[in-house]
Amino acid sequence: VTAFSRVVVLTNSVYSEESGFHLLEDLKTRFYVVYQEVKSNPRSTIIIPSEKRFMYELAYKYNNPGSFETLSSAQDTINKTAGLMKGNLDKMMAQTANMNKLEMESFEIAEQAQEFERGSMQISRVMRLRKYKFYLLLGALALLVILFLYLWFSPSD
Repeated sequence: VTAFSRVVVLTNSVYSEESGFHLLEDLKTRFYVVYQEVKSNPRSTIIIPSEKRFMYELAYKYNNPGSFETLSSAQDTINKTAGLMKGNLDKMMAQTANMNKLEMESFEIAEQAQEFERGSMQISRVMRLRKYKFYLLLGALALLVILFLYLWFSPSD
């Protein structure tokens, strides 16, 4: 017969799988501590008063599964919130990378716009000079025609 051959019934409540698992984990760790104490000191009593109080507290905790479910639901809410926050941070990092890319593209477009403006101003000046040359040439040609006609039709002396 081993030290753990007895079964103790703490409650007759029905627990969810998660709360039952936590109950068994708590019991396992406490019994392991007591077993190690008994193993190291065989003359000690198996359940010391502090352990008895712990067992009553544990029984109360698991007899009121609502308190455990509240804790479990709060933990689930925290986990969901943490997941959402992580997702938001990932999205924010992706948006930051996209914003940096867009910013670089906008700087490049601004530089291209300045070059285009300089080029268009230079072309505008060239076209204006060509227009002035054309008008000057037309004016000179008109003056020559008028001078030629004046000389052609002028009375000879």
